[in-house]
Amino acid sequence: MSTRRDKIQSSVGNVRAIKKEIVKLEVKENRYNKDYGDELFSLEKLREYTLPIRNQIAVFESQLKKVEQEENQIGKVDCLSRQYFSFN
Repeated sequence: MSTRRDKIQSSVGNVRAIKKEIVKLEVKENRYNKDYGDELFSLEKLREYTLPIRNQIAVFESQLKKVEQEENQIGKVDCLSRQYFSFN
């Protein structure tokens, strides 16, 4: 049982860390967009700056989905084990 709890707690920590990184990257991207709007650099430079950020965000969002799917699986296994033990 404690292994499941450990996995769930670890997942929650991972979700928080991933979401925090996504927010940081979005803030960074917004700064570049603002600077572009202030005409500090060209559209080409904006794309050069923001494309890697968008790619990183996509990677983090993919990791987030994976963690959330794992959490769902842990929850299903936990539910099934409770049902099994309640019948025996």
